[in-house]
Amino acid sequence: RSHVDFMYEPSGKLRFILDMVVFLTMVASFYTTVYLFAFVPEALNNFQWFVLYWSEVIYVFDAAHRCVVLYGSQYQPASNYTTDDLALLKTMKKYLFIHVAAAIPLNIWLSSSGMCGASNRYVCSVPQTLKAIFFIDNLHNCKEHFLKLDTNGRYHIAIQRVVKFFQVLLVAFYCIHFIVNAWFYINTLEDDSQNWFMIQHSTIGNHANLAYTQLSPGYLYAQSLYTTILM
Repeated sequence: RSHVDFMYEPSGKLRFILDMVVFLTMVASFYTTVYLFAFVPEALNNFQWFVLYWSEVIYVFDAAHRCVVLYGSQYQPASNYTTDDLALLKTMKKYLFIHVAAAIPLNIWLSSSGMCGASNRYVCSVPQTLKAIFFIDNLHNCKEHFLKLDTNGRYHIAIQRVVKFFQVLLVAFYCIHFIVNAWFYINTLEDDSQNWFMIQHSTIGNHANLAYTQLSPGYLYAQSLYTTILM
């Protein structure tokens, strides 16, 4: 392992904890931000607010630690780092700007003034969507952390298979969730007479006692998901 303080180690325990927390946060953030892009509900529920705020706090800590690691590396000789850590430092430096941009806490700064309401929610969610670029990279880092913990190599194959399974599962989740939201959003751009969801509501008669505008976003999401699976 590298001979530097744990705060400056690009693959140390602190980085391991952050990578794991960031990975789980990325999944929840991607689900929430893409959903808000497409459905744009007037009011967010408690879970959605929690995810938006939590994500921004975690991404700030993540970006701050990356800055600390890179700053500390300027005062350390290369011989203090392993070959793998030197490669991690190079990658960190290459993408630092995007990580910092993704950590801009617009929801925390602007929500109290009402500037992150339905009409501006697109802008306030843009920084978090940048983090989705690093989904595969972050999952790879988590795998490397686990492999590093398995010092005798007994569980290397099992770890690689489990991570591969989660990679396929989560890529499928990302794609399906994106298609579900894109299908609904594209229909909102059509005239009412061409909007598939409006046509379904008027012809099938589910929730006939409610106007289309009164249908909950959750119901419309479930309908879009059902249609996507059938396609």
